[in-house]
Amino acid sequence: MRLGYYILRRLLLLILVLWGLTMITFVLSNVVPHDPALLLLGDFASEEDLAKIREKLGLNEPLHVQYLVYIRNLLGGDWGQSFRTRRPVLDDIFRYFPATVELMIAAMLLALLIAIPLGVLAAVRHNSYVDHLARIFTLGGVSTPTFWFAMMMQIVFFRWLGWLPVHGRLGQFVMLSQPLKRITGLNVVDSLVTGNWAALRGSLVHLILPAFTLAFYRLGRISRMTRAAMLETLRQEYVTSARAYGLPGRVVTYKYALKNALIPIITVVGISIGGALSGTVLIESIFDWPGLGLYVVDAMLALDLPAIMGSTILIATIYVLINLIADILYAFVDPRIRY
Repeated sequence: MRLGYYILRRLLLLILVLWGLTMITFVLSNVVPHDPALLLLGDFASEEDLAKIREKLGLNEPLHVQYLVYIRNLLGGDWGQSFRTRRPVLDDIFRYFPATVELMIAAMLLALLIAIPLGVLAAVRHNSYVDHLARIFTLGGVSTPTFWFAMMMQIVFFRWLGWLPVHGRLGQFVMLSQPLKRITGLNVVDSLVTGNWAALRGSLVHLILPAFTLAFYRLGRISRMTRAAMLETLRQEYVTSARAYGLPGRVVTYKYALKNALIPIITVVGISIGGALSGTVLIESIFDWPGLGLYVVDAMLALDLPAIMGSTILIATIYVLINLIADILYAFVDPRIRY
């Protein structure tokens, strides 16, 4: 019962945050000097046509009325029409977002699979050469500019070694010879479902560089937090007692220490997932990855405000939901948080 009340409070907070987000996004979009009617019809449109479009879009109404209409349409599934693609923004999001999800999932899997074991190992072997090497590696992750690291990865693995491609999700030859049937929009999943092994190989090869580049900063951050949390936990009396009773080191480390160090680790993982989602804007631009991030960049260059607003609201909503899930996980990891 108390857990349900805890979740309800978090949901109400989520609703308030999203409401404030829509208001800020809407106000900022109207502060930018632009004329949506002119963007839709072009520079050679007549004043009469522009006036009709402004009337149709409700641009002549007061700002608060426009906001209420926008919220009503947003809740009804009408996120506006993109000035650039001339398609509904929601259709564009469904078209481009799966590529971003695939990149984000791959990056976070890489980060978690490397960062948590590395952080635990560095804490267990505190002040050894393993700890020093791990700290150097993670420090490089959190301090290296992402755009510079992305370009270095391209130079090394594409230009010098010729091992990996640097743009797109599938090679041109695969797309022409063995086209991939779109089911979920996730190329790796669709390749496995349809048994298209050439497309699977091409998808994984194209995914490696952007995914690792996106993961590198998150990897360093998660590993450092894991090490710090584990060091603090390993100094606790119950860990010392467990060792004194003769329990194996692996049991003490993973069953007792790591379990009780999960709260700060969950926090930084939740923040890292949200950061990875927003960080795809830069990564997709550098690697020409056809996802929502590249869509947002093109929308910004074209001053396509409906597309910018829709993408911003989606990314922010997912970010808040991820933090809500992290809050709920706290209650399962540490029951004291429910009270």
